[in-house]
Amino acid sequence: MIRQTTAPPGSSEHIGPGFAEMSESFEMAAERQTSQGSKSSEKRVVTLAMQNRPESFLQPEGNTPAAPPPRKVGAWTEMFLFCFFIATRALHPAFIDNAKELVIIDGKEKLMAPYAKVTPCIGCQVVSLIVGQVMALSIGGVEEWRSIWRPAPLKVFGCIGAMYAVGDIMEVLAISKVSGDAYQVLLQSKLMITAMMMWYFKGTKTTRLQWVILAVVMCSMSVYSTSAGTTTKEIDPKYYDMTVESYVEMMAGKAAQDTGVDAEYMAGISLVVVKVIISCLCGVLADKYMKEFKNEPIYVQIVQFKLAWLPMLLLYTFFDGETWTGGGPLEGWNGNAYAVLGSFTVKDWAGLYLLAILDSVLKNIGEAASVLATFMLSIYVFQKSAFELDAFLMVLVVTLAVVSYIDSKAVVDKANKYDEALCE
Repeated sequence: MIRQTTAPPGSSEHIGPGFAEMSESFEMAAERQTSQGSKSSEKRVVTLAMQNRPESFLQPEGNTPAAPPPRKVGAWTEMFLFCFFIATRALHPAFIDNAKELVIIDGKEKLMAPYAKVTPCIGCQVVSLIVGQVMALSIGGVEEWRSIWRPAPLKVFGCIGAMYAVGDIMEVLAISKVSGDAYQVLLQSKLMITAMMMWYFKGTKTTRLQWVILAVVMCSMSVYSTSAGTTTKEIDPKYYDMTVESYVEMMAGKAAQDTGVDAEYMAGISLVVVKVIISCLCGVLADKYMKEFKNEPIYVQIVQFKLAWLPMLLLYTFFDGETWTGGGPLEGWNGNAYAVLGSFTVKDWAGLYLLAILDSVLKNIGEAASVLATFMLSIYVFQKSAFELDAFLMVLVVTLAVVSYIDSKAVVDKANKYDEALCE
């Protein structure tokens, strides 16, 4: 007796042996394709979370886009240096204001420094030369002190130091000709100019997102500089008994005097523009070459800057008409003036160390971030102004824009690595 079994519908026995073999071959091919696809996906699928975050919060730029700065100090040391630089920038104006004295010029009361304006800059260079050479002798001995006079780095840093001195001179001349608001607005362009110079001299790649954030920082700083702290002034008593006709005549006469182009003001604007360009150029070049000559200690490089910086400023004093007149260069110097000298020196060293370890864009970012510290010091420490919500919000916008730029570096770096992984 022959037993007949019925295969379930859809099975290989039910549809015949030839088709079963074909089905098996299709299944094996599908398995091979799936395994190959899984292997390929293992190579190509990269997520942002898979990229390790570098040991740096600020992620400074090296001399090439693919290379980090040669002096690696760790994330916390970077943040300490960055915050210390912000603190020096915030405290510096307070020392300068504290040294000013009330004088009467043409019947008007003005706050002016009792000393020649360029003398603290000169004192800073002298102190830096002495301290830098003492550090070289103490740390590295005579051999390290002799390295100061190596021709190659001395020529480079000497030229940059001379340009720094020209920038200081431009600033001294511009401040007396341009209003503080106009000076601050033009000064904020340093961020964009520095970023463009870093792209040209160092090949730094800046994404559209970072350009937009830099523009936000620059614009918000300009708004704060021109609008913050503007309070309602008290009415001058001379207007109390003035009739409407007299006031109209006075304003008409003032308008007639104000017509035309103010040549002195335009000269001041030109000086500020030159100062900003020189400052940005010096920052980028110092950033580049302090990293290129990485085998030299930073304090040795600072001495090489000052060897040309100081003579340029001394040369200017013979033409400024105030340094060598009266009682000489130290006329009007007191305890407050020496505090200004110390502030100049600390700020200068902090800025140069930041350029050597971080980069010039972060230096300008730190200067923008210092407005928050200055705002808080003015209210809660020096008590020179009251808390104003609109000013606080403007400072907060600047601060958040700065944080956004710093944090965008990690995102941009991970995105670049993601794109590179997909192209492999």
